[in-house]
Amino acid sequence: MVSICLAEFSFCSRIAYPVLLIKEHLESLLLQPDLKLHISYDIACILKRHLESSKQESLLEKFSLALPAFHTYAHRPSCQIALGAKYCNQNGMTDGEQCERLWSYLRCFSSITKEMSAANRKDLLTDALYYYGTKKIEKMPMLLCKRLAKAQKQAAESEEHLKKLLDSIPILGRCYIHRWLCSVIYLTSIYRIIWFRKRY
Repeated sequence: MVSICLAEFSFCSRIAYPVLLIKEHLESLLLQPDLKLHISYDIACILKRHLESSKQESLLEKFSLALPAFHTYAHRPSCQIALGAKYCNQNGMTDGEQCERLWSYLRCFSSITKEMSAANRKDLLTDALYYYGTKKIEKMPMLLCKRLAKAQKQAAESEEHLKKLLDSIPILGRCYIHRWLCSVIYLTSIYRIIWFRKRY
C-alpha cells in the first residue's frame, strides 16, 4: 500500500495539479503493479466528480480516494460515508493528515525567513524539507512497527470488549452481529452509489 496526501492548491488549479500528480505516481508504480495507491485529499469528492465528468474513470480504478480524518467533518454526512478514511477499505489507521504535519513543522520557519532574500529563503526551506524527509525515512521502519503493534493491540482489545458485550446479552450472538455488520456494509455501499449518482 502506498499512501499519498495531496497538498492544497489555489482554487483555479486545485483539480488539474492533483490529477497530474496522481498520473505521475501511477507511472512510477508501473514497475510495482502489486502496490495499491491510496490518496488522501481535502476535496476528494470534487476530484472524483472531476475525473468522472472528464471521462477519466479508468484512473479511478487504479487508486482509492479518501478524505483526511480531520477534514471529513467539514463535509456532508453522505460524503463522510462515501469517502471517509474510516469507511474506506485497506486504509488501516492512516488519518491522511501528512501534509498538515508538514505545514506544522514548517511553521517555525516563518519568522526566520520573512526577512530573507528569496534565494536564501529557498535554500533554507529546501534544507529544512530535506532534513524532514530524511528523518521520516529513517524513522519509517520503527514507525511502521509501532503502528502495526498498535493496530494489533486495538484489534485484540476490541475483540475482547465485543466478546464481553455479547456474553452480557445472551440473546445476541456472533451471527446476529455478523448479519448486522453485513447489512451496514451493504447499506453503506448502496448509499454511496445513490449519493454519487445524485451528486454527479
